[in-house]
Amino acid sequence: MSRRIVYDGHIFRWQTYGGVSRYFCEIISRSRLAVGRRILGVGAVAGITRTGVGFSPPSRIKPRRISQAIVTEYWARRYLSRGCVFHPTNYRLSCGLKYGDLRCRLVVTVHDFIMLAYSEFREECAVMIAEQAEAIQAADHLICVSKYTESELHERYPNTRGKSSVVYHGSSFPALTEVGLQEKVANRAVSRFLFVGGRATYKNFLFILDAFHKSVKSGIPMKLVVAGAALSKEERWQVEARGLNEFIEVHCKPSEAQLHKLYLDSTALLYPSVHEGFGIPALEAMACGSLVIASSRTSLPEVVGDAGMLLDPFDTDAWVDRIVTVAKGSADLSPILRRGIARASALSWDLAAEKHDAIYLQLFG
Repeated sequence: MSRRIVYDGHIFRWQTYGGVSRYFCEIISRSRLAVGRRILGVGAVAGITRTGVGFSPPSRIKPRRISQAIVTEYWARRYLSRGCVFHPTNYRLSCGLKYGDLRCRLVVTVHDFIMLAYSEFREECAVMIAEQAEAIQAADHLICVSKYTESELHERYPNTRGKSSVVYHGSSFPALTEVGLQEKVANRAVSRFLFVGGRATYKNFLFILDAFHKSVKSGIPMKLVVAGAALSKEERWQVEARGLNEFIEVHCKPSEAQLHKLYLDSTALLYPSVHEGFGIPALEAMACGSLVIASSRTSLPEVVGDAGMLLDPFDTDAWVDRIVTVAKGSADLSPILRRGIARASALSWDLAAEKHDAIYLQLFG
């Protein structure tokens, strides 16, 4: 059989908005390897622009327990045999596929170990942790999205030393030009502080509400722009209890174009997460000429470097001081913003795809 890269498309069946699905869309779309590609378990993926990618959807014939077993057997014989590299998009495989049934080389991406760190907050964590462990132990090669994540991998699974690589993510938005940066700085009016993505537990959203509540007392005009899922009932109550309704603007699940504009219109990204495997919003914000004010924990110092401001994610006074200082507009942020743009330009999806291709070729060899 000719060489082929096969992806299990499980992530695309339930996550259309998120870092993992974006990562795989970018990698698959940008690969330059002249080999066949097949995505199992889905009929199509809107974010994949590369031509020549085939799709194998699950069976629609009922009862599924019978029809899908036939489909997965066909997948195993047709796609997951010698000469193939299999790269699942999620630790849980689609439609009854099992790691023990694979006869091809397996590469697994390790994004983080957040489920292990915060297992008490989700009922299904035990299952997800077991699935992650099974995938890691079965892999021929592991891709880690940061050095921090790789260090966690080696600490938890010492036998993986020597078969892992670090491949950074990129920004899906183009880096702002010097002219664009100058226009953005010159046209800034009310400071707009952006919060992007998930907000539960370790994302530290309520901490930002507290810091912003204290910041608006300075009397300096400012807005907190929230992009992601709609505010929950509890979050709406927390906003109202702090008297922040008039200071908060919510954009529910914005499109790529809308999110890009939110970054371009923002003065700074507030990213107080206490645990990240990488932190794509920080890179996207830097590409769009926004100041990154981020947590000094886990992978974020590695991603941001000297191109942003890193703070203790539990020091409210430090965040209030930084938010108020930025909102005043008296400091020249141009040097740090230029470093951010340069940083985002250096960590590109094209480079990430090139490194993935090299790993695939190594596994073929």
